[in-house]
Parts: sequence; structure tokens; C-alpha cells
Amino acid sequence: MAHLLRGPRFLLAAIALLSTLLIQSGELGTSDTMHRLQTAHSFWTSEPAVFPQEYPEFGLIGRGGRLYSWYGIGQSLLMLPTDMVGTWLGRLPLFENYDGNDPGVREIFVSFTTNALIAVLTALLSLRLLKQFDFSEAQAIAGVLALLFATTHLHYSQNMSENNYILLLTLGGVSAASAQDFAQTHPRRAEVNQRLDHQDARIKAAEARGAITPAKASRLHAADHRVRVAERRDAAKHNGHITRAEQARLNHKENRISHRV
Repeated sequence: MAHLLRGPRFLLAAIALLSTLLIQSGELGTSDTMHRLQTAHSFWTSEPAVFPQEYPEFGLIGRGGRLYSWYGIGQSLLMLPTDMVGTWLGRLPLFENYDGNDPGVREIFVSFTTNALIAVLTALLSLRLLKQFDFSEAQAIAGVLALLFATTHLHYSQNMSENNYILLLTLGGVSAASAQDFAQTHPRRAEVNQRLDHQDARIKAAEARGAITPAKASRLHAADHRVRVAERRDAAKHNGHITRAEQARLNHKENRISHRV
């Protein structure tokens, strides 16, 4: 547990969380986000997605004459769970005298929790993606910090629009696609596994012609299996690929086994 708390993932997540919370005002930031939150509210309450007095400046007439927002529902779905919890919190006796203030308890809760969640997930996915692209850990950490503090990311965490949400989805999609590609075709993994397959064939051939005993062949196969397990463990740490240092270490182990065949 102590190792995890000192790891880069935890530290970057903590930095993203704290920096996002520090800049929050509790307001949703834009009228677009307020309309999207009202759409989320309409999913589980009897309130409309668009109030009649807002039309025709905003909204579209749909089936049965009902008014709908003209935005997509992605951000509304994202805010739906926090909208439900925030509405419940706003009805507690603790906040009875706060009713009518702007922003309300619901808006404050939605703003703080949704923006913090997006920031943390963005930091973690950015770190994952940069390491998938073979950046060193230090370079990947620097890249995440640059994203958080040298771009408009914090601005859009304070003024809650879809920008950071779209960025998060993009990072997730690219990372997932890259992980599959690395796992199947990354050249360092391919080289190590090809050597293992070749060495497995050599051991079997040596045993067949009587150059080594079945007991020794069994020990060599076991040693090769340990190398393969180590290779998979290393790949799992880096989202489907291995580093140059890990490749060199695995090849050194294979060389020692090869000399015994």
C-alpha cells in the first residue's frame, strides 16, 4: 500500500484532484452546461428538459409537442449520477436555509465532483498513453503535468464545458486501441517471444537426438517458462509492451538457458 501511495499514478491523481478542487467556484460556468444539467434532471424527474419560457430562443419541438434540448446527451449522462446525489443533498435539513442561492447545492456538488473525476481520469489515461508510446516514466509524468498546467485543461475544469469530457473519451479510445496493437505487434515483445519459441524447439530437438536427458529438458523448459512469465508480467506493467531494459534482461536470461542446451 505504501508503494502505491508513493507511485506516480497516485501522485498525479492527487495533483489533478487537488488542483481541480482549488479552482472550483461551484458554478457550472456556461449556460450550455446548465441546459445539459437540466436535461440530465429531466431523465429522472418530472421536470422538462427545456422550460416553455426558453423557447424559441432555445430548444426544439419534438414528438407530442414536447420541448427538447438541441445538445447531445453525452455530458448530461455524465452528470446524471451527481445530479441525483446533489438533488438529494439539497433537500437535507442542513441546507434548508441555503435554498434559493445561486449556485445551489445541486450545482455545487455536480461541478466539484464531475470536474474532479474527469481531471483524475484524464491524468491517469494520459500517463498510460504516454508510456504506451514508449516515453520514459519521467517524460510521461512531465507530459501529464504539462497537460494539466500548460494547456486550457484547468480553464475548462473551472468553466465546465464538453472540452475536457471529449478529451477524456479521446484518450481512452486511443489508449485502448494502442494497448491492443502493442500487445500483438510490439517489436521488443515479438523478439523475446520468438527467441523463446525457437529455444523451445531447440530443447525438444536436443532431447530427441539424445544430446540432453529428459530431466534436463524438463528443467530447461521450466526455465524458459519462467522467462515467459516474466515477459508477460513486464508487459502488464506497461500496458502491453516492454522497455528496452526489460528486453535486455530477458534476453540475458535466455542466453544463459541457451548455453545449457
